[in-house]
Amino acid sequence: MRTPEPPELVCPAGLRLESVYAAVDNGADAVYVGVKNRRMKDRMLNELSVRGEIACYTPEELETAYAYCSKHGVRLKVVLNKLFTESQREEACETSCRLQELGIGTIVASDLQFIDWVHQELPEMTIHASVIGGTANRHTARLYQKAGASRVVLENNLSWSDLRALRESVSVELEVFTFGLTCLTMHGFCALSPYLVGKACTAPCTDPVKLLSEKSPEKGCFLRSRDLNQLAHLPALADLGIDAFKLEGRMRSTRYVKIATAAARYVIDAWREGKDPTLPRKLSRAVDTLAFFGSTDGWLGEGVPEARSVCSDRGSIANKLRDMVRTPGFAACLLQNKFSRSPPAVAELPAPVARLPEGLEFPPRPELVVETSLFDPVIPAGADVIAVGERHCAPRFLNNVDKLPEVFRQIEQTGARPALLVPGRVPEGQVDPLVELVLSLKDTVCRVTCSDLGVAARLSSEVDVVFCSNVAGKQDAEAMARHSGAFRVRPLCFPLPRYASGGLPKIPLEIQVFGHAILSGGIYCLTRWLGQCQEGCGSGVTMSHPGMDMFIDGNTVYSSKVSSAHDLREYLTALPFGGLVFNAVGLDKATMEQVLRFWRHGGVFPTVAEISVCNGMYFNDLHQQRGTPVPWQTYFPPEEISIGTEPVP
Repeated sequence: MRTPEPPELVCPAGLRLESVYAAVDNGADAVYVGVKNRRMKDRMLNELSVRGEIACYTPEELETAYAYCSKHGVRLKVVLNKLFTESQREEACETSCRLQELGIGTIVASDLQFIDWVHQELPEMTIHASVIGGTANRHTARLYQKAGASRVVLENNLSWSDLRALRESVSVELEVFTFGLTCLTMHGFCALSPYLVGKACTAPCTDPVKLLSEKSPEKGCFLRSRDLNQLAHLPALADLGIDAFKLEGRMRSTRYVKIATAAARYVIDAWREGKDPTLPRKLSRAVDTLAFFGSTDGWLGEGVPEARSVCSDRGSIANKLRDMVRTPGFAACLLQNKFSRSPPAVAELPAPVARLPEGLEFPPRPELVVETSLFDPVIPAGADVIAVGERHCAPRFLNNVDKLPEVFRQIEQTGARPALLVPGRVPEGQVDPLVELVLSLKDTVCRVTCSDLGVAARLSSEVDVVFCSNVAGKQDAEAMARHSGAFRVRPLCFPLPRYASGGLPKIPLEIQVFGHAILSGGIYCLTRWLGQCQEGCGSGVTMSHPGMDMFIDGNTVYSSKVSSAHDLREYLTALPFGGLVFNAVGLDKATMEQVLRFWRHGGVFPTVAEISVCNGMYFNDLHQQRGTPVPWQTYFPPEEISIGTEPVP
């Protein structure tokens, strides 16, 4: 283990230049900001950052911020952490060149193709892998280090044992979130806001929801955790060898930046000088005023985190935004976006062209793949492959592995091939038993679907892997396959027009064509945070939200509606996809068998009793996820589509 050194204090500054001044003047070692090159009509839809244009600086403001930081010996980092489409990646590359010319030497990124480009074309630029990249174990940390990152920002739900094991097993720098807003879900894996309003995060988890279950027939709460406050743990984290402490808050006020930076600086300096790190009373009271939903130390404190971390009080949204009233323009923008439930306009689509990449062999037809939970498996007849496991939660998966032999036997009886669905963002403490289990079954299963980049790379040398993640476009999918070693890529969301117009990647894709849409998921079971965890991690929790109804299965939130692409059957079965995926969670065997027969043989789409069916994630106009399915011919006139040289019938 390395000798601990004073960790770098990384502070946010997003709303105005005064935030940069506040961070620098109160002891920041580094300041991170966003950048915008052009003004967009919707200020929450910035092209290069997940936080939106409102939390980004113009080139002129960025130059002023850099000059001030340089004068005081503070590093300025620029956040370019979105998964980019092809045009966005080009803009990000141009921005990076301008940043280097300005003298800014550090960027925070998550797009693997973009990281590859920066590492090769701008070798003097320092790359920090964003928390969006999902580093929770040594395999993922080493992968980003190999790609060119000198530092990784870790998931914020890791325990002491996870952090200690990570520090002892990797040489790359580690940065952890220690203060500010946090979330129950994996960073970058939440689709609540796009599903509701078709925009970047407008925090729909701060809307009161009703939890409906046997234990809680009608209980109001917010679908989010309390704000993170690990200031008391900074000395122990510094002793552990963590390289940087990050404060969340690019969308917070200058007052917030000032108080949070001063408090963290006080604790770090006290640790370095061997003094009592307890905050002075006045500063401690100021820190207490910053939390929107009360504070928690997450998984680092004593006791059970769900007993103190979920927010169950029912305050008004206006009160939750009290810290932002000092910037009324931003507050108005956020409120306008948050409460705008009107469907976004349907965008004009270019003439779609989807051609088969040269030199690749694809299956003669897409495989029909069913994904089902190991806790409550559904094994229908008619599938080519049935993948059983858990989407995200490693503990729930490992606690139910004794069911695998019987489930595999039932799968083989249907004529399908068994596969594994392996949890994603696997914490360091669970990564070894999970990898050992999968490798022990490599001769039994035909493949593994995995949402953890590092685990996928570890497994791909010994078993076929399908990497499942958010994918923004062609090059993004190819880069993920290259780094993970996957033989297929599974986009979590699939905006079909984008792929039809940009072409398919040089790697077979799998897409979900039927099932409840995944809205978000966490490293640990969401049912634990909500106080509903039982033996074996059962769930049975449904939620009533102002914009939609949802349900929880283990650690994953699903829409109560079923997303179906049945109107696109002719189009999707003709495209060179590797597989068409059917999510069986929340559905019954008879329904799944009807749907599989339809996709294999055609005919009339079956009536799914008591289930509202929507278009799901197959169009750019996301409001169709709440509406009536639109015929695919409306978007793709048959005469305008070509696949190789064969027209779509």
